[in-house]
Amino acid sequence: MSVCHDIEVPSSENVVLRGGCRCGNITYTSTALPTSMSHCHCNACRQASGSAFETFASFPANSITWTTHTTHGLSIGNTSDESGLSTYETNPWARRGFCAICGSPMRVHSLTRPMWMGIVAGSIDEKSVNGELIKPTAHMFLEEKAGWYDLPEDGLGRFERFNNAESDRRINAWLEEHGDVGTKEKES
Repeated sequence: MSVCHDIEVPSSENVVLRGGCRCGNITYTSTALPTSMSHCHCNACRQASGSAFETFASFPANSITWTTHTTHGLSIGNTSDESGLSTYETNPWARRGFCAICGSPMRVHSLTRPMWMGIVAGSIDEKSVNGELIKPTAHMFLEEKAGWYDLPEDGLGRFERFNNAESDRRINAWLEEHGDVGTKEKES
């Protein structure tokens, strides 16, 4: 393992996949293959991706190493965390990361499950994968699915919210304690 800017960078023999944003400003490596992959139809994912849904691959958070580059002589501007990604909280329990230069969505990090990270599957460099990349197994947040999108008969699991009861329990507990600030009207 080598160290770059006080961050341990995994040696290339431990890396099982690589990925990055469209402009190349943000790249990442992973020492683990994703444990699951799913399509999220929630409003936040649809708006962030500009599409009917966003596909996420779930990784152990500590398996991902982020690297920031200078692209086309541009600096990345203000970032909110050590990854070099610009971040914002989609809601109080999840933080999104994206490239400040090209705008590519890169990840969602759940604050209720900080040991896991959802990497936007489209950012994975499939040619770099050492092993077999898992296929999506579920459609999540169908209660917020775009009305103009017809869900195909693809045999994947279908869930009104999360695809596991534990995630629903954690989010519901948070909502009970803090209220659903994401749906409150803004005060004038």
